[in-house]
Amino acid sequence: MKFLKFLLMIIGIIAVILGSFIGFIILTDYNPPEERKVMVEQNNNMIMTGEETFSVTTFNIGYCGLDENQDFFMDGGKNSKSESHEKTMENYHAIATFLSEIKSDFYFFQEVDVKSSRSYNVNQLQLFNELLKNYSSSFALNYVSKWVPVPIFNQMGYVKSGIVILSKYFTEESIRYRLPIEEKGIVRYFDLDRAMLETIIPLENGKKLYLVNIHLSAYDKGGTLKKKQTEYLIDYINRIYREDNYMVIGGDWNQLLDPDLLARYGKNIPYWLGTLPEEIYTLGFNLAFDSTSNTVRDNATPYIMGKNFETVIDGFLISPNLEIIKTKTHNLGFKNSDHNPVTVTLNFMGNK
Repeated sequence: MKFLKFLLMIIGIIAVILGSFIGFIILTDYNPPEERKVMVEQNNNMIMTGEETFSVTTFNIGYCGLDENQDFFMDGGKNSKSESHEKTMENYHAIATFLSEIKSDFYFFQEVDVKSSRSYNVNQLQLFNELLKNYSSSFALNYVSKWVPVPIFNQMGYVKSGIVILSKYFTEESIRYRLPIEEKGIVRYFDLDRAMLETIIPLENGKKLYLVNIHLSAYDKGGTLKKKQTEYLIDYINRIYREDNYMVIGGDWNQLLDPDLLARYGKNIPYWLGTLPEEIYTLGFNLAFDSTSNTVRDNATPYIMGKNFETVIDGFLISPNLEIIKTKTHNLGFKNSDHNPVTVTLNFMGNK
């Protein structure tokens, strides 16, 4: 009888602790409005003429933690964070060296941590702003959690992370748009608050260049969320785009950008890889990707060439009044991130 009372007391204490934790997570949940202006830091005063050839690079940096030696629990691995503070900084410095070499006019980054236990509190936004101090910087949160309690024996912990646009030119304004997310269950309070970041670049001729950084859902069995988020993006394009402005949408789609690759994979497609809806191809916009090098690898195991699944999910959607000169994936061998960066070079139509 005493043992039973003791057992019930232990169960009660656990229930109170668990209930208090879940209540705390719900009460502190990050829940921004559908549209929110975000601050533009270190805004450059150089105005874009609308006659330049310009480049845009997208790079999911994997919070400077998903280097070649790492796996990730959501892919079937064991880890949820960077190996160490020193390794996080080593990955950052390698990425910084690459950025300094390619000198893009615009950068789209995903998975940039500002204060997360998974990256040992390295403020990566601050580091990128210091590295590219002549670039206007816009940042939108898309992952805020006081504590992510999985995996049980190697918990991710607290997360504060987002997406970034860096611009060599003056930014008129930047807006965070909330994307559709999981609406049911407790899991949504620990998952990413998916968003896209719009930055508007005014041109000397009075037109505007809209830059949109996206990071769509990944671990979305059946692809329902990815489909809803892509439909939201299509509605956004139909609402915002006009022939007197320009638009570049890019980032981590978590969807196969080259449908011709499906035949190569057969049935060996991981559940997180979606396919683009047909509506994308009827917009009049052009997809810009490079199928000669893969842009992402799975994280079921540390990276071994030929063993990990690889494909092309990072790239751009370009308005028809911009000429695509070249799209290039920089094959960095997944050494410092589980993604490879992609650069598109563009002309304003009529600029030869």
